[in-house]
Amino acid sequence: MIRLKHEDSDRTLGSVTKDYAFFVVNAADSKTGKLPEGLSVADETRICVEKLEAALEKAGLTLNDLAKCNSFLAEDSYRKDFWGTYNKMLAPGPYPARCTFVTGLPSGCRVQLDAVAVNTGA
Repeated sequence: MIRLKHEDSDRTLGSVTKDYAFFVVNAADSKTGKLPEGLSVADETRICVEKLEAALEKAGLTLNDLAKCNSFLAEDSYRKDFWGTYNKMLAPGPYPARCTFVTGLPSGCRVQLDAVAVNTGA
């Protein structure tokens, strides 16, 4: 198993095995752990998907390799903005299996993604 680190910190970005890759991303700065000010839920979602895409690329994968992507929101009222941005960024699909949970998140974040990708070798 290989642990991928953020380029600008010692924080773990994800873990990669021969067949699977596991990632957790949010919009907090990977160096400071703080959420940049003034972000909308759509901005946080965009940043999360961009970070996830970059992490997948480090593992030799793409968004199309996602098998599951759990979404965590700090409040249920964020669903509309989250899903609008998430679906747009992953279009045209295929979309991974997903569940959305409402829960407390670190660093004042309102959005966090927990993803599993499969290395099919294709």
